[in-house]
Amino acid sequence: MYIVAWNARLGVKQGRLDYWLETIQVLAPDAPVLLVATHIDERTPDLNYAALKEQYPQLVGHLSISNANGIGIAELRTTLTEIAAQLPIMGQPWPARWSQVEEQLLQRPEHHIPLEAYIKCCEDCGVDEDVAKGTLGSYLHDLGKILYFQDDFVLSDLVVLKPNWITKAISRVLTNEEVRISHGILQHSQLRRIWQTDDDGHPYPQRLYPVFLRLMERFYLSYQIEADTPGARSTRSLIPQLLPYQPPATLPPWPSSPSAGQTQIEMRYQLSIVPSGVMSWFIVRTHLYTQGEHWREGVLLTYQDHFARVELNENRKEIRLLVWGTQPHNFFTILMNTIDVILDFFSGLTIRREVPCICHWQRQSNEPCSHFFSYEELKRRMEARRYSVECPQSFEQVSVPMLLYGIHTSTDPQVMQDIQAGQQKILRQVQGISQDLTQLNKLDIILNNQSELINKLNQQSELIGRNFTRQWNYEMKKLEAECPNTFFLLPGSSKKFNPKNWVSEEYQLFLLCQHPPQPHQASDGYKLRKAADWWLTVSPWLNHALTFLKYAVPLAGGAEKIINPDLIKAFQDQIDLLEKILDDLPELDALDSMGSVTRHTRIIEEQRAVGPALRALHTFLKEQDPNEGWGGLHITLTPDGNILWLCSDHRRQYEAKQAAI
Repeated sequence: MYIVAWNARLGVKQGRLDYWLETIQVLAPDAPVLLVATHIDERTPDLNYAALKEQYPQLVGHLSISNANGIGIAELRTTLTEIAAQLPIMGQPWPARWSQVEEQLLQRPEHHIPLEAYIKCCEDCGVDEDVAKGTLGSYLHDLGKILYFQDDFVLSDLVVLKPNWITKAISRVLTNEEVRISHGILQHSQLRRIWQTDDDGHPYPQRLYPVFLRLMERFYLSYQIEADTPGARSTRSLIPQLLPYQPPATLPPWPSSPSAGQTQIEMRYQLSIVPSGVMSWFIVRTHLYTQGEHWREGVLLTYQDHFARVELNENRKEIRLLVWGTQPHNFFTILMNTIDVILDFFSGLTIRREVPCICHWQRQSNEPCSHFFSYEELKRRMEARRYSVECPQSFEQVSVPMLLYGIHTSTDPQVMQDIQAGQQKILRQVQGISQDLTQLNKLDIILNNQSELINKLNQQSELIGRNFTRQWNYEMKKLEAECPNTFFLLPGSSKKFNPKNWVSEEYQLFLLCQHPPQPHQASDGYKLRKAADWWLTVSPWLNHALTFLKYAVPLAGGAEKIINPDLIKAFQDQIDLLEKILDDLPELDALDSMGSVTRHTRIIEEQRAVGPALRALHTFLKEQDPNEGWGGLHITLTPDGNILWLCSDHRRQYEAKQAAI
């Protein structure tokens, strides 16, 4: 619940009631809000409560308090008690031992304790270590009683008992004048002065400096700037909310149209209110793509020869996202998902997403159309199979799939068709030459001439891979059957493989690291020999695995997949094997008394059967790998909200870094 206190002497406008009520509505649209007028001895509150109540249904009352004699305080206490008693969490039973742990922690005088001291406190109250580090620790953290980040190796050994102590330490950096003058650049050597003593005059332990810095990164308040020397620890961090409002003098104007050979994609976010810190969060979350060009309300980014500009216009309540390059859809989707992750935090925020009309392409005009379509409406049109929409400016019929191409998963089939066509074009030119070593110079020329097409295909494949893994890994999370799910199969013995009797054969199942630019084998493989009914159950997922291998593996991990005929053959053999299995599965339907079905019906049945297929895969991997090593793959949440299973090398870019202090 929230209390909004406003000064009756200064009035409603100066108290900015609308601003604070809008902010609460965006953050917590279901939380009750109580208005409290203060200084009523100096002026009687003048407030149209009925109008505010109509606009903000969360309001549950309006009270007045005298600052001179305390009149109204007793009523305020009673009202707070009554409102709090109705909150959903109130009255939920807690084990007496948990309550005892909470009381003991709150009574301790320290600001923080090591994890082992927290565990001992729990064990003294009869709570075992697993519960202390798991359920109870999470509850106490979520309730704001403690700060405990069990999933962060820098923070996991510390339990903060006085969260406000941490808040004040961080605020010292965020309000530091020297850092502001330095355009948000924090030299880590400054921390000894900034964190010299707390409000009580006690010194902040220097061993906690890296912890405080990591907490700032965890709350998306800062990120470490890479050291000039590769492998060296960072000595500086960027604090985005201390950046200047003025953009860099070298900043070019917004491009009105793409350069020759390039495409640009744009989206505008119209917000009901601009939540504080949105742009700072975005700059921190996308720092892997930084060009070092950023200001308080905008940033320039780059990824694999593609460029982006993201800017907030607070007066218009608008965020503008623009990406350009030869195939910008992949980078655009990364940034769009990142913005969505941030805006999703504000559950009461009203958002209208808009994409520009492309009718000028059809009119062959150099002047872009000024109209913007609602992104949500275009998605609904795709679902309803209304594949064209009229531009109200030119009255041209515009293709909805083209408007959404590559930026919404409904267009994945078109992207995959383009990938297939591009792959065939390149392989037709290369396959004959690559067999003849005397023509390698000619091969180099062809590859150089097709470099733009190869780059486009790599971006398209990475886009499909990201879309697939996002959908699949969230599906497994919902099923509570989390494990790697992208793989390929190879025959398990050296004897000649008999495709006619494939059910009885032994296989090796190899898990893949899901690093989007370069999925790769991550394990030595698991032996697989299963009966026909298992293959039938898991067949929907084999279809997904086959699609992933065909379309979501970029041609370049790099060009060796094109140049090396042995790699081409090995890759094609994996696809052929899965296709052979899937082609034979209708015959297995008869074994399962399912009878023959049409292709359309089979697709529907496969969609319904994905859950059992995932559970069957999870059960098999658990049998083969009871310790859940998964070939060294780690589940990783990325800043754009994706869940990926990554090897140690590719996970490293998302892990906390040790700073030089």
